[in-house]
Amino acid sequence: MAVYLISYDIKEYNKEDDAKVIRQLTTMGAVRCLLSEWLLISGEKVGVVARRVQSELKNGDRLLVVQVGGGAYANLLNEVASVAILNQAK
Repeated sequence: MAVYLISYDIKEYNKEDDAKVIRQLTTMGAVRCLLSEWLLISGEKVGVVARRVQSELKNGDRLLVVQVGGGAYANLLNEVASVAILNQAK
């Protein structure tokens, strides 16, 4: 299992598009750690994870998916769940 940090920007922001991405991320089991950053534990390869999220984005939207191998953090949203995921990346 790998821990991924997923970050996205919606070029022309609207709540409906954001809700689609959030729904996809929560369906995948991701936990929101910052406003548009999510943590995910998955057995899938990084490209598969990226394609699943990208399926809900439009042309011009941005996506970054990286495998996490540790890190530092402070004042995360959903801090208990976020920290539990980050601790698995060590």
